[in-house]
Amino acid sequence: MRQRYEACGLSAVRLLEEIRPMGFTGSIDILRRHLATLSAPRKAAAKLTVRYETPPGQQAQADWKYCGRFAEGKGMLIPIYAFVMVLSFSRMIFVRFTRSM
Repeated sequence: MRQRYEACGLSAVRLLEEIRPMGFTGSIDILRRHLATLSAPRKAAAKLTVRYETPPGQQAQADWKYCGRFAEGKGMLIPIYAFVMVLSFSRMIFVRFTRSM
């Protein structure tokens, strides 16, 4: 049952249809409780994150963001953008607001 569940990820209903002819007499609730113990490690493994470390001064991530239109001195609406850069090692953030990209 474990091999079939891990290979195909079948639901309890489908798995029950397959194991009934093999002599399983338990209820679907018992099967669901058993499958929950099998899926717990699978779900935990899916949540794992691989941390990526870089040495100081080697990498940064940058992006632009549209912040909307704001009135300048003469009342004219101008678009404002934010340039954002995050240094990968220290996680320091740099933000600069500009009128254009």
